[in-house]
Amino acid sequence: MKLAPSSVAWLALALGACATTKPATAPPPTAGATAPAAAGTYEFPLQAPQVGDAVTETNERTMVATVELSPTQQVHVLSSEQRIEQKEIVALDGETVTKLKVRYQSMTNQETLNGKPQTKPTPTVGKTYLVWRDGGELKVSYADGTAPPAAEIKEVRKGNRSVGRPDPLGRIIAEHGWRMGERFEFTAAHLAAMNQDASQDEEPSLTAMALTLQGVDDAVATMAMTMALAMKGPDGDMTFELAGTVKLDRKTGRPLEVGGTGPFSGVATLKMVGTMTMKTRYAY
Repeated sequence: MKLAPSSVAWLALALGACATTKPATAPPPTAGATAPAAAGTYEFPLQAPQVGDAVTETNERTMVATVELSPTQQVHVLSSEQRIEQKEIVALDGETVTKLKVRYQSMTNQETLNGKPQTKPTPTVGKTYLVWRDGGELKVSYADGTAPPAAEIKEVRKGNRSVGRPDPLGRIIAEHGWRMGERFEFTAAHLAAMNQDASQDEEPSLTAMALTLQGVDDAVATMAMTMALAMKGPDGDMTFELAGTVKLDRKTGRPLEVGGTGPFSGVATLKMVGTMTMKTRYAY
């Protein structure tokens, strides 16, 4: 098991799984929906995607960690990543995205070790890929159908595991009636659906999640979010916690922004503790 900034990407992925799709035009909200009564219930229906729907995702993530090399020696690590991706649906099977076009418009990836900065390679920048699932395996090619190097394939897979899978989060949100201030805890079945691909590429699994509707206006619904994750491997275990906010488009249920911060700790070859922060914005 490796501790890498890429692990943080799973957090945005878990909440942004439905963000690669742009739903069909939704009907207007019912009369009075933007003026809730104390006992009012809100719904955010899951809209069907269409071929050609597109979204631009802007991701920002940081991780601050202290790594214990020995009882008397510590290393302080700061990792930061900024990424802009453009995604377009190429093929569908019902409401499931079966092929996606992904262009990495820009990316910076830096790591500072005990005050010494270094820029990490970003081999996918400026390139466009096709992502699809074949026999359960996630496949990646360049837009012209040729094969990328293995390092690029691994990087593209990390942010696109939802391809060829139903959208669990969108369906969970759509099936629940939301009351202002009521905390909605995800069930074991919900968590299992969210974790359908978490075992790949040494990514953490979601162990708990809750959403609480905090506010609704004509344009945006805002939910408080908490998440707990765990990652187990031959070199040790890690645990993560995250608290933040999810903003949804009021009329379509699409995610507009996901952000949060929280601590992590454990052993991944070496003992470490730290804090991670992430924010993803979606433009349709």
